[in-house]
Amino acid sequence: MKTDFQQLIKTHFGNTLKFGRVIGVSYPTAWRYVNYPIYMRLMDIQKISDELKIDIKIIVQMAINSSQLTIKNEGDE
Repeated sequence: MKTDFQQLIKTHFGNTLKFGRVIGVSYPTAWRYVNYPIYMRLMDIQKISDELKIDIKIIVQMAINSSQLTIKNEGDE
């Protein structure tokens, strides 16, 4: 099940590699950001906000919600 943040990245960037190139991070860092967005640096969140023309508050909220969902799903195993 993809989180809202993962859907946003998939829709706007296509894949993790392109996402990483646009915000200027390595593939492993981009992968970590997609799967665990709570670990993103503020400057990278700002780059995403600028690129997608989405308010930074929305992106931060999506990151928080995605992280809470990930923790919940991993605890259910």
